[in-house]
Amino acid sequence: MAAVRSTPDGTMGMLGRYLFYFFACALINYLALLEQSAVGLIFFWPGNALGALLALHWRSRDRRGAPLRHGAFLLLFFAGHYATSLLVPQPMTPQQQFWACLFDTLHVASYGIAMRLVVRYRHWFAPYRRTALLIAPVLLSVLASGACVGLLLNRLVPLGTTGFVVIDWISEQFLTCLVVTLIFHGGVRSNWSAERRRRDRPAVLLIAALVLAQLMLTFSPWLTITSIAAIPALVALARFDFKGTVLVTGLCMTLPTLSRVHFYVVTNNYQKSANFYQEIFAHRIEFAIVAILVVFMAELLGQKHRLLVKTTYQAETDRLTRLYNRAFMVKAIDRLPPGSRLGLAVLDIDDFKKINDTYGHAVGDRILLMVSAVLQRSAHATGIAARWGGEEFLIALPDISMDDFLVACDRLVADVRSQPDERSSGLPQVTISLGGVHIERFERAAFEHAFSAADAQLYQAKREGKDRARLLRMQQVPALGG
Repeated sequence: MAAVRSTPDGTMGMLGRYLFYFFACALINYLALLEQSAVGLIFFWPGNALGALLALHWRSRDRRGAPLRHGAFLLLFFAGHYATSLLVPQPMTPQQQFWACLFDTLHVASYGIAMRLVVRYRHWFAPYRRTALLIAPVLLSVLASGACVGLLLNRLVPLGTTGFVVIDWISEQFLTCLVVTLIFHGGVRSNWSAERRRRDRPAVLLIAALVLAQLMLTFSPWLTITSIAAIPALVALARFDFKGTVLVTGLCMTLPTLSRVHFYVVTNNYQKSANFYQEIFAHRIEFAIVAILVVFMAELLGQKHRLLVKTTYQAETDRLTRLYNRAFMVKAIDRLPPGSRLGLAVLDIDDFKKINDTYGHAVGDRILLMVSAVLQRSAHATGIAARWGGEEFLIALPDISMDDFLVACDRLVADVRSQPDERSSGLPQVTISLGGVHIERFERAAFEHAFSAADAQLYQAKREGKDRARLLRMQQVPALGG
């Protein structure tokens, strides 16, 4: 009998996820309960958000039986939460702890429902869908669970006046869930390549220095100032993409959130009064608003960057062939270092007008695309191929020897000739004529003269029978008028 191999998405894979999920949620809730038991107040409760995000993430890995699996995650969350709540001394009976854990589990479920609603109606949030997919499920689930806690749980487990309980729950869970969501989406779903890490290293070092400065301010009320907490996120906004900014924002908002525990409990020796709770609520809302603004600005800047890239691409690229156009080629040659070697080749499709008249413009466009594909493959790593106009193309090969330039041009003519003919692909036999000039010491001001020399070689190749390359070697091209 063949051995059964378990896959990451198989039975053993899901069992491992269930176990990890159970112990992770139990540990997070246990630490939060210890904090509550020590200070008598909940400052940071990440268990609900983490449980909801992990359940959604692993459920999405395999759509088969997704609702049943999500229900299993909810049962595991409740079991881990309730088991740890019994281990920590609390001023609640086991029955009251049961109800509290049940409402936390309902909050986890409400996040999944809110996410499905936001995804279904994501067109409402255009053009800021990425921000909406991060913020809206958090806001909707927190508002729904906050209302349930204030109106229902507060009757089963006396926590205070209804208004106070609702405001406390919503403000704390909104900030906590927002921070956890930013860290999860920015970290778990990011792809940091080696090249990207090298490029972003200075910004990462700067952010690390700013976080170190925040750590030094942990014992001071200065860290509760929103502007200080937001500085690393603003640096990330200027240097990183959307996901990188989201990750840094979540991490940098976590430290000030946790530092409040130390500041109010140890440094300030707080007294639970109306002013104290007002200050707590204000800090939560301020940090949440700053995080939302940074995420919104990150998406806005990302849209502007993509628009700039798209506009630049359209301005520099031929619409049909996707090769560079004449404007880009002129700029690229103008950027070449003075005195460098350059191979410049002008090529033209033989009898292209006759092909258009005989087979139609649709076939003519297919031939242009075929020749463009050959050009892209034939250009060296540093070469530039462009559509100069009509059926005429230009290829520039910087820093190439005359022998290599000759081989490249002959290969280009042969590659076009060897393309499938009309019997196999519906295209007529296609050939090109090529005229090239190799300059040992090229000067930017002499481009027009060099192009004219290559163009003259092209027409000489056509007069000699087409389907060939003619090259001219020049030591230096004089500038026009020189």
